[in-house]
Amino acid sequence: MKKYTFALLFSCLLCIYLFPVTGAAEDIYTISQIDHRNGLSNSSVNSLFEDRDHILWIATWDGLNMYDGSECRVFNYSKRNNGNSIGNNVTRQVEEDGRGDIWISTMEGISRYDKSSGKFSNYFYRDSRFGNVSEKDFRLLVNRKGALYSVSRKLGLSRYDSTSDRFIDIRLGRSPGDISVAIFDDDNRLWILDYNSNLDVYVPVEGGYRKIKTIRQRGIYKLFYVAGRLFFIANGKDLYRVNDNLQEEQVVTLQSPVFHMAYYKKQYVFGNTDKGYQVYDRDFKPSGMLDSIMRPMKEMTINTLCASGELLWCGIDGSGIIRITARNRLFYGWPLHNGNNNEGLHLVRAFCQVNDDLWVGTKGNGIITLKGFFSNMDNPVYGSPITAPASISNNYVFAIVKGPDSLVYIGTDGRGLCLYDMRDRKFVRWENIEGATKASPFKFVYAILFDTDGSAWVGTNGEGLVHLKIVRKPGGGYALQSFRRYLFNGTAEGPANDVIYSLAKGPGNDLWVACRYGGLNLLDKTTGHFRLFKAFTYENSLSHNDVLSLYKDGTGRLWIGTSYGLNWMMEKDAALQEPVFHKFTSDDGLPNNTI
Repeated sequence: MKKYTFALLFSCLLCIYLFPVTGAAEDIYTISQIDHRNGLSNSSVNSLFEDRDHILWIATWDGLNMYDGSECRVFNYSKRNNGNSIGNNVTRQVEEDGRGDIWISTMEGISRYDKSSGKFSNYFYRDSRFGNVSEKDFRLLVNRKGALYSVSRKLGLSRYDSTSDRFIDIRLGRSPGDISVAIFDDDNRLWILDYNSNLDVYVPVEGGYRKIKTIRQRGIYKLFYVAGRLFFIANGKDLYRVNDNLQEEQVVTLQSPVFHMAYYKKQYVFGNTDKGYQVYDRDFKPSGMLDSIMRPMKEMTINTLCASGELLWCGIDGSGIIRITARNRLFYGWPLHNGNNNEGLHLVRAFCQVNDDLWVGTKGNGIITLKGFFSNMDNPVYGSPITAPASISNNYVFAIVKGPDSLVYIGTDGRGLCLYDMRDRKFVRWENIEGATKASPFKFVYAILFDTDGSAWVGTNGEGLVHLKIVRKPGGGYALQSFRRYLFNGTAEGPANDVIYSLAKGPGNDLWVACRYGGLNLLDKTTGHFRLFKAFTYENSLSHNDVLSLYKDGTGRLWIGTSYGLNWMMEKDAALQEPVFHKFTSDDGLPNNTI
């Protein structure tokens, strides 16, 4: 009954503290709990580790947990599959090596998890040298080069060799069983705290390590490593720092003995050996910055702390994980109005920087302008709205893109395109461009992409794909120099659909075209032929034919948003008969399948 009473009480406290709490430097803090409701296998957390992919690994008394931000995946020992499962359910510590493999120390040995294959490898579990099982027999450490080491009472220090897939003993000239804690600093020096409270410092040499310093401090309780080259050691309430000259100096007498430490938001956060926490600023003066958000943890035993960017993870004995999130004011919002302070429902569809102003295209209210926005974001001044028919042809504005020759192209539901001449500070309607009225009529412009020759590719909603080039006339005015329109015709000479929401530059002289309900097209601009990639045509094809958005990243991947999930493919594979489309849906954690 006590367990449920505590859970209810803590839930009530979280209801209070989940509201944002403002702290120093404009930070806003929120607190939340991760427990069995998120799939956590055990509420007693031994250690926490966030890997390079920002996945949180949780070592508990009953299994290893992988938390992806929404739920936990549990890895347990399986006798039927002991060659492909973790070696023991009592997990104590997690580390990551330079190759990205996850290492776990357990009650009986060490396990390695290969994230790419999903397979485990286990070490020391059948080693006759270990005899009786000890709760903390194996501890892990990684040097600055990503090499994985282990410390045990029986073997001392050993290094994992990936070539032979085994651990190799490292001789330090000391008894293997006297190492209490070992860790590497950013200079790749090895620090060892022994059971006689001696802190030894080693440097790497050929074939091993050489001791360069012994720092003696009687009664040391724990060794802490913070921020690369700084070490902290605690003797009861007294906290000492080891400086760059390897000299020990006392920095503060703490309020209570501590067991864990983290550096978070320029604050030193300690977990007490009994219950509760302490927070000190950079000058080691007591700080109340986090008290308002951490108050529910005063009566909790903190087993481990892990600080990562804006997050502080607290592993609690019996209550799972407490996550504290600092949210800097990275995003600003402005109520949009039409320049007369008449606020309304303005659905934003496009935005563009025009000189020092911000232009916001809306669905039905034209273009809202914020004057001098990029010089004074805190107090934007609203200019006169840009509306039809005075300046543009239609108030449904879906695309605003700066083009060559100081011309801004504006796509609306109206006929053709509108221009804004930044040099002459005037708007130009489609019918006022020489030769435009003689071109094939089109409207509903949703996407504009400029080519290297200054021409523009235009995607429309039901009017196909348009390729055009507008130039300034020598004596003034504007002229449509070239124009071509591609419409669906059931052959490779037209797109798969005339509804085109997005465009992206393709490989070589190609163009990616997103067709709603028609799939993904690749246009060869030289031949004018389209190649179609459709969903459901082979095992690794596109997830859906309703393609809504495209983005090409810096690694050569094309990302494709559909109404059923996110896809990506390597652009170099576009020449293959059946390129592989990798898919993500709500089953993989997306909040919605419409991308």
